[in-house]
Amino acid sequence: MFRVQSPDPMLISEANSDIAIAFDSPTMIRDPFPLTNIFNLGTDHRTRVMLFGINLDLVAGENSSAVTVRAEDAAMNVFPLTVEFVGKVPGLDWLTQIVVRLPDNTPTGQSLFVTATLRGKMSNKVRIRIR
Repeated sequence: MFRVQSPDPMLISEANSDIAIAFDSPTMIRDPFPLTNIFNLGTDHRTRVMLFGINLDLVAGENSSAVTVRAEDAAMNVFPLTVEFVGKVPGLDWLTQIVVRLPDNTPTGQSLFVTATLRGKMSNKVRIRIR
């Protein structure tokens, strides 16, 4: 019996770059991202970043907890990001959006490399900039 291997997840970046296609979730503004955002309607005002990827399809019985996202700074410190939403982009069945919350201890004034993992398969690294 043969098993079909699913392709590895891939986060989308700008052409010929490792800079993530990413937006502040409520405002749809590109990076650099602040740690807090007064336009976030949540009580914590933490910035939510919307990332985009392919091969991140959830199967029956899975929810956003099936996807983990982490960021890594230049000193190789790892920051787990809280995944708040995973779903298809309306009208683009091939594209998945992932909304993550930046943690309180996110370092400022630098770039972070972000990866997503689904069912043990890790994506490529993409870069987001933090203000």
